[in-house]
Amino acid sequence: MGYCIRRDEPVADGVRRIALEQLDKAARSLTESGEGRQMGRHKGVHEARKACKKLRALLRLARGALGAEAYRRENLFVRDAQRELSAVRDTAAIIESLDKLTAHFADQLDGQAFARLRAILVERCRAIEAEQMDRGDMPAHVAKRLDGAREQIAAWHFSGKSNGKGMAMLRPGLHRVYREGRRLFRALDSESDAHAWHDWRKQVKYFWYHTRILCPLWPGPLDALSDELERVSDLVGHDHDLVVLRDIASSSDLDTTTAEALAALVDRRCRELRLEAMPIGMRLYADRPSDVIDRFGVYWKAWYGTVPAGSAGRVAGAAPSRPAAA
Repeated sequence: MGYCIRRDEPVADGVRRIALEQLDKAARSLTESGEGRQMGRHKGVHEARKACKKLRALLRLARGALGAEAYRRENLFVRDAQRELSAVRDTAAIIESLDKLTAHFADQLDGQAFARLRAILVERCRAIEAEQMDRGDMPAHVAKRLDGAREQIAAWHFSGKSNGKGMAMLRPGLHRVYREGRRLFRALDSESDAHAWHDWRKQVKYFWYHTRILCPLWPGPLDALSDELERVSDLVGHDHDLVVLRDIASSSDLDTTTAEALAALVDRRCRELRLEAMPIGMRLYADRPSDVIDRFGVYWKAWYGTVPAGSAGRVAGAAPSRPAAA
């Protein structure tokens, strides 16, 4: 049915439906992909991790109505499952980052410039896969844990004045994620450390998923907003992977010249990525959190056809500017 709300169901029912769909997708990806084929298993783990991330974003959106205790319990459960899946995929992402880096600077590098480092990373990835996937049948174990949470999710109880029927149920979570993303962004500059950029990216991704969930409210503009959030998330995600790559290289058995050359290229590329991300972030977080949430409230009323007659002048100022490309 898709990772989004529907007009023909109460919001509480939609939240439970989306949660169960992502839970099922994660479990199915781990048990049905590949059956012994390396690429199939990697793809299954990758898809399951994405489903877990989308489920955690949904939890953040509904946390105000779900309650602190239930939110904490469910978020920790999904986080722990996601972490079990992370090691192999994270190592594969570092290899991809090295390949992107060498491709970006291809005109300045010898084709085999970092061949030894890549071989080290590939061997490391295989070792982690053997330990976490082959020996303990980790994917099947995680799938069983996820599948066992179905009844608990189906029984989620939501409180609040909306009673699970309207936008009021989602306002606190949406406000919190946007506010935190804006706060973190306003503290950033191109010289901020990698940890600060990574923390901001987490909030960007949550807000990205929230716009996808709420996209039916106004598909065109919210699709454009979602695209820009995804774009900046990818830029900052690549920055993070490059920093991890640099740290791994510094502790690997590489000659000093190669390690220093890699570090210089990583630093240069990270500056480029951050400079590209900054103006997008300025646009995404230009508005005050209360204004953004009020705007989504207007979208909701328009979607349901509940804007009172004669109120067009009062809500016209809530129309967004379409996110522009940097």
